[in-house]
Amino acid sequence: MSSAPASALALPPRRAPGRRRVAAILREAAALFVERGYDAATMTEIAARSGTATGSLYRFFPTKEAVARALLDRCAEAIGTAFADLAARAPALAPGEIADGLVAAMQALRAEHEAALALLDVRPDAAALRSDLRAALRRRIATVLLAAAPALPAARADIVAAVVQLLLKGIGRLPAGEPSRAEVIAEARALARLYLAEALGPAPAMPPRP
Repeated sequence: MSSAPASALALPPRRAPGRRRVAAILREAAALFVERGYDAATMTEIAARSGTATGSLYRFFPTKEAVARALLDRCAEAIGTAFADLAARAPALAPGEIADGLVAAMQALRAEHEAALALLDVRPDAAALRSDLRAALRRRIATVLLAAAPALPAARADIVAAVVQLLLKGIGRLPAGEPSRAEVIAEARALARLYLAEALGPAPAMPPRP
């Protein structure tokens, strides 16, 4: 995964030190946005936290908005990678394993990209961004389902993906400090397994050994 898409950068780094610097800027900016909130965080703080000279920061990211855009782009890229990996493995997985993979992928993405997802609630274009991200996520889930069950009609895959997406959204909205969080996630995973077992049918038969 790249440090950030070139479109989000004023000066895309061409060498490894520059790419490491951009990665550090985004890592520390994400932590700062989570700790202080996007509106309260400043470019000066991002520079200090990442050990970057202010002038260098502005060469890479001319505005705080550009930093936020890079974090969102990186999150979208991570979603694509995670679900592409799952889709590649899906033909050999049982429906329950597909459900487990979807839940695990979303938990990992939410943990790794907490700041980017929080930005979806504070940016002026948040509604449009949320809509785009939801649509992209639904397509990715449908791709996984079709890889697991090629005979599934595309329209049906889209509906099943929407149901799974709603379940994953509920898991993602559980507060980190929820005392019964682990138990709730386990129950939600069990529901996903049951639902996909019915929606996708039995696991593909393994060919006989020679």
